[in-house]
Amino acid sequence: MSTKVGADPKDFPPTKLRKFGISTETPDAFVVGLIDIDPHAVAVALRKQRDALTNPPFTPEEFLENLARAGLAETVKAIRPEFLRLGA
Repeated sequence: MSTKVGADPKDFPPTKLRKFGISTETPDAFVVGLIDIDPHAVAVALRKQRDALTNPPFTPEEFLENLARAGLAETVKAIRPEFLRLGA
């Protein structure tokens, strides 16, 4: 089965996608699933993303707060310890 990741289920109704063997998942649930598989790899990827944001730069906590505001609250809960362990 394939998975379509998207924040708005109205765009791709799950009942219609199932006919084609496609499931739906929110971005938050998708990233949490990746964290379950390899939290260090996700933390490193997020660190690279944060490092690329230079205007303005973000502290690790500011970056995590922005992720949570963007709808990734469960992701932030799951990745915070590993992300902060990487340091500033």
